[in-house]
Amino acid sequence: MPGAWAVYQEDEHGSGIEVYEERTVLVPGEGDAMGDIRLGEVPAAVAFHALVSVPVDRATIERIGAREGWRTQHCWRGPPGMKLFELYEFWVENRVMLELVTEDMVAAYAKVANGAAQRILLASRGSA
Repeated sequence: MPGAWAVYQEDEHGSGIEVYEERTVLVPGEGDAMGDIRLGEVPAAVAFHALVSVPVDRATIERIGAREGWRTQHCWRGPPGMKLFELYEFWVENRVMLELVTEDMVAAYAKVANGAAQRILLASRGSA
């Protein structure tokens, strides 16, 4: 589709992200049909985000964000007063947030994502 782009990690999981022009909406298919791509109204922001581990350093994340004019903010996550793990909020087109963790950040995140700390974090955000 014109204006779309894709990034593939080329890892053992086949990880990738596809990004479409901002008026694009993906809608589920019916029956055995696969999903479809349509154009709609441009939302101000979206209720979606993903945490992605990336094989680049912090300076590269910040440089790309600055180059594109996208908000790129280093953050700590956890209940008030508790820093469980750090990440970058990387706001694609200043509308869609990706949480990016570098190789030096991923171990702390994995401890939270795979243990009791995840339940504490979710409870502190009202998501449990």
